Amino acid sequence: MEPIETTQALVLDGIAYGEADRIVTFFTEGEGLKGGYVRGARRSHRRFGGLLDPLTRVRLHYVTRSRSHLLDIRGCDLLDGHRGLKGSLEAMTLASLVVELVRHLTPEGERNDGIFHFLCDLCAHLSAVPYRSSVRLPVLLATLTLLGFGPHLSACIRCGREEGEAFRFSAKMGGILCRRCLRPEDGGTRLPQRLREGLLRMERMSWQDAEVFTLPPREEATGWRLLTEVAT
Repeated sequence: MEPIETTQALVLDGIAYGEADRIVTFFTEGEGLKGGYVRGARRSHRRFGGLLDPLTRVRLHYVTRSRSHLLDIRGCDLLDGHRGLKGSLEAMTLASLVVELVRHLTPEGERNDGIFHFLCDLCAHLSAVPYRSSVRLPVLLATLTLLGFGPHLSACIRCGREEGEAFRFSAKMGGILCRRCLRPEDGGTRLPQRLREGLLRMERMSWQDAEVFTLPPREEATGWRLLTEVAT
């Protein structure tokens, strides 16, 4: 008989399976991104009511099956429901974007303490602190960097030029290019110097500290558009 194991996890999403069950995606402390099979989840509100909602932090009790990539979920305990986060449409939208990036850019079954704690800290912060629009840019930048897709902003990605003329930002190439190195197939959008300096400053700070560093609305909107191009 397989032993029952426990781990902390953040619920990412879930889908109905059959008449009573659910398959839920978690980011676990012990094994990173994992799917779990929850028998009777849709029938037993006493056991699982609300505990499998997205962005809920739980302690999972599960069995590992050698012939299945899914964890066999036997129960879970609520650690943090993040009610404040779920009451804000803007905060939910930002957190959901981060979750989608993690789901699509993280290998399954690989422990990653950095991503786990980032997700937990982000949800706790968005739940406890009233949402400010200035948080979304540093959070997206931190997410991309943590997942290995952070944009290269310090110098031209081809020649290494750091200063001088205005740079173009190419989502396709993942960074900035000077006029001499830019090719037609790279695409590229002009990157205002003030925005570039702001993003570089955010890179050197934690996203919590960078939240208080605000850019003018036009630069912030441009930065968000450019980073979402990298993300997609």
